[in-house]
Amino acid sequence: MESLRREIIWESLASKYDHRPFIHPEIAVAFPQVLEDCQLQYARFKYAVTKALRPKTVYEVGVGWGISALAFHNGCPSSHYFGIDNGEKQPNAISTHSINMRTAIVDSATVPAFVHPDGPIDLLYIDGGHGLEHKAADIVKALEARPEWLLVDDVNNVMVAAGTFAGLYKAHRNADLQMCYVGNSHTGNLLVHVNRQEPDYRGLEVRRT
Repeated sequence: MESLRREIIWESLASKYDHRPFIHPEIAVAFPQVLEDCQLQYARFKYAVTKALRPKTVYEVGVGWGISALAFHNGCPSSHYFGIDNGEKQPNAISTHSINMRTAIVDSATVPAFVHPDGPIDLLYIDGGHGLEHKAADIVKALEARPEWLLVDDVNNVMVAAGTFAGLYKAHRNADLQMCYVGNSHTGNLLVHVNRQEPDYRGLEVRRT
């Protein structure tokens, strides 16, 4: 994990990736802060993650402005991205981008399980609600989905960190975990490698937009 952490950090610092040309025009007008230089560190870290991990599938909880979604896609263009969001910021953040990128407008709290329409999840990214209980519930469902990798954003936030580890503690009995913390990723990220097992998809459906 340490060598992987160093690889991701090095790539994020050396990267020239710039998310701003890919941002949906409506997002740029409504939320000009997405164009600020400080967002580059955030985007380049997410870009570096998928460039290093090369996931076939990416599932995001909390699409928001679409910065991370676009960074994940550009870091590994062959990956199949699926993201959910409650639609508070902008429901069509990435709707005009690649056919490999799909979203659903739904709150993670109402989803019984995180299921990717293209099969088992390689990378599951949590960036939804920051409340302790909401975050813990998202983490539990994330581990139940049995991704190979789990990435949690904003762990420099005390409430997010508390919810994250509460969820990990609740669900860890069903998973063998290896973790590394990356602090210099704008808001702090926790990368978790999960001993992968196949989830049971029977009876579950995914709403798409």
